[in-house]
Amino acid sequence: MTLTPSPTPIADQRAAEAREVMPGGVSAAARLHPALGRPFLTARGCGAWIEDVDGRRYIDLETSFGATLLGHGDPRIRAATERALDLGVLCGHDSPYQAQ
Repeated sequence: MTLTPSPTPIADQRAAEAREVMPGGVSAAARLHPALGRPFLTARGCGAWIEDVDGRRYIDLETSFGATLLGHGDPRIRAATERALDLGVLCGHDSPYQAQ
């Protein structure tokens, strides 16, 4: 049995636009979704849920490849991120906050 992705007009249009400026329409090759033939484009996330650009909701079982282990929009992560932005701290450098 072959699964054919259902049409997603907004995602297909945005993917076509992205292909104009990035190879495959993605900034990292791992994001090109072979079954869809284009990137899986998300619009927002909340907790364990993500929503694609066409308004469909999914449970984020990939946790953004590990980046959202506590869920999307977790208030603790948001507060820490805002604090880091206020301090001008870059993720590529060590800081006392990493251990915390």
